[in-house]
Amino acid sequence: MKDKIVNGMQIFARSIVTPILFLPIVGILLAIVGVISNPSIVGEGSPLINVGEFVGGGLWTFLTNLSIIFCVGIAMGMAKEKKAEAALVSVFSFLFFLGANHAWLSLTGKLINLGLDFVRLLNNNYFKSKQWNNGTELINLQIYLTFDRINMFDIF
Repeated sequence: MKDKIVNGMQIFARSIVTPILFLPIVGILLAIVGVISNPSIVGEGSPLINVGEFVGGGLWTFLTNLSIIFCVGIAMGMAKEKKAEAALVSVFSFLFFLGANHAWLSLTGKLINLGLDFVRLLNNNYFKSKQWNNGTELINLQIYLTFDRINMFDIF
């Protein structure tokens, strides 16, 4: 019994580590891109600034979508066989979770109103907004879970 539990925990730990192995590479590349796109280092108006911002935009996608990366990575790591099917099912499950979460918050009246005042918060980088193709809005999932009928503008 103890061996089964320990073995299951080891498999889960390995499946979590797999997506993490690629993150240091992304971090190092983002640091290099940050230097390349800094006008005080490469000069004002340098074409390297545009290249750095272009590459950085692509790299930041990995860090802003860690939830789906871990979802797929854990599913593939835990699957003994048919890893591709497990990854596809994990993507479907994640998208279902986003849609169901959006629907539940709409039905219960807890969905944050994305008015012009909220755009001010997004521009101040208090919250990161992510628009999915199906029209649901995921705004740093902790907001959904912690801000219940709180006037967010009283915080500031």
